[in-house]
Amino acid sequence: MSDVSPVAAAQFRAGSVLGRGFTVLRGNLPAFLLLAMLPMLPTLLDYRDVLEHRQAAGRAMELVQSLVYNIVLPTFAQAIVLYGAFQVMRGKNFLLWESARLGLSRAQSVINLALLMGIAVGVGLILLVVPGLYLSAMLCVALPACVVEGRGAVDSMNRSGALTKGHRWKLVGIVLVLLLGDIIGAVAISDGIGAFAGTAVTALGLLLWNSLYVAYEAIVGVIIYHDLRVAREGIDIDRIASIFD
Repeated sequence: MSDVSPVAAAQFRAGSVLGRGFTVLRGNLPAFLLLAMLPMLPTLLDYRDVLEHRQAAGRAMELVQSLVYNIVLPTFAQAIVLYGAFQVMRGKNFLLWESARLGLSRAQSVINLALLMGIAVGVGLILLVVPGLYLSAMLCVALPACVVEGRGAVDSMNRSGALTKGHRWKLVGIVLVLLLGDIIGAVAISDGIGAFAGTAVTALGLLLWNSLYVAYEAIVGVIIYHDLRVAREGIDIDRIASIFD
């Protein structure tokens, strides 16, 4: 068993989640980066448009592009990373094609979930920032529930709400740290590389950063999902991930 997965069955602790996520990512960085980057490749077009101040032809097209680039593709990339994260937490190796195959097998449900979550969190952020963060925390394990438990989009969101109940303000802190880290990294790359390199190089830097962030966020989500199920159900990592065997 890996030293990143155990958690006391009686209590969920958010404090070590980010550190354990970094341990999982660091030990398998090339594989996780590649898994996350492949579905994210089309976002190079979005980075180019943003860097060159291009606008989509019409508000409807701009909305569609935003949904695809910022919600659907990152969520799908995270679904592909999930299998590898679970295997590492079990102290096992994983194959890239197996992780990709599993994500593809749940593609329709993952896309539906990405759209519903994007709308829900987006509305929350429009109303006020805090409701948006709270909804993000409430739904933070919907994707693992969708992929691991084979649930539909709405059922996965309900499952996440049930698992996170009583721990959501702890999870808001994790969500906020992840969000700020993503923003700071993207701004640093955009301003730093953009100061001496062309659009293509800057766009590639943003792709690498966002792929890394997506992989890390997926791993953190898996750890939270695992810990919450251990705390609520007393189930171990091998039973949770038995669907992959």
